[in-house]
Amino acid sequence: QYDHVKQGKRQPGSTFKPFVYTAAIDNGWTPCDEIVDQMKTFRYEENGEMKEWTPKNADWNYSYRSMTLRHALGRSINTVTAQLTEKVTAQKVVDYAKKMGITSEVKPVPSVGLGSSAVSVHDMVSAYAVFVNQGIWTEPMLVTRIEDRYGNIIHQFTPNQKQVLNPE
Repeated sequence: QYDHVKQGKRQPGSTFKPFVYTAAIDNGWTPCDEIVDQMKTFRYEENGEMKEWTPKNADWNYSYRSMTLRHALGRSINTVTAQLTEKVTAQKVVDYAKKMGITSEVKPVPSVGLGSSAVSVHDMVSAYAVFVNQGIWTEPMLVTRIEDRYGNIIHQFTPNQKQVLNPE
């Protein structure tokens, strides 16, 4: 009765980072642009309350080096992703995630790029498929056609599709 794929929601963590980098690249950044891996505290308002958040890297260390976006994504550097989120804006990251297929509520907070909002597996699969489908979002569906035992098509289903990103 409980659909773990569609109804179950978990924080996606670093698997949400590609949405930050997609928003950045689609808005003028390049994989060769650089950001320094350093500690930074973000101050923001959420529900009328002022909050602070200081991201840490997985190993709790900071290199204090300038690194390319390509390197930062490849190494899953939290501090660089958080700074990039600030530069492109958390709202734009949310907008791109939604455009790519995330239907769950995602809050536009500084930690959004590190996967702080709970989303379903169904949403993540739908959104990730945009990358391999050359920017085309395709509504996930379990059955694409029904055939009889001789291979004759009884009914064929066509998924909803739309171009949401530049194929490049």
